[in-house]
Amino acid sequence: MRGIIIKLEQIQKKLDNGTYMNQKDKLIKKVESIESEVRNKTYTHREVRYDNDVQAHLPVYRAWIRAGKYKTLSDLYELKHELSKEEINVLRANAIINKLISTNLHQKKVTATIRTFASRAKSKHGTTLTAR
Repeated sequence: MRGIIIKLEQIQKKLDNGTYMNQKDKLIKKVESIESEVRNKTYTHREVRYDNDVQAHLPVYRAWIRAGKYKTLSDLYELKHELSKEEINVLRANAIINKLISTNLHQKKVTATIRTFASRAKSKHGTTLTAR
C-alpha cells in the first residue's frame, strides 16, 4: 500500500516540476502498473470483532470495501486518461493524486462508514490492500 502512495507522490513531483512532458510515457506506464497492482489485490477489513447481531451486515461491509477498490481504479483510469492527453491539465491530475493520497486509496471513507454501523464494543477498524 505504501509503495502505491510513493509512486503517486513521484508522479505528482514530476508534474509539479514541469518535467512531465519528456517523460509522459513513463508516467503513463507507472499509472498502469499502479492500476494493475490494485486490480490484482483486494481490500480486506481486518481486526474487527463483530457481535452475533452484526453478522448479517458482513456482505454489506464487503460491498463497501469492493466499492472503495473500484473507486480507486476509476480514479487511476481518469489519471491515466489525463496524462495521455496532448495538453495535460496538471491541476486536474494533481487533484486526482491528492484525493487518492488523502483518502488512502479510498480506504478512510470505507473504514469510517463501517465504523458507524459496526458494534460499539471494543473493536478496531482498518482496511488494507492485500494480495488475492
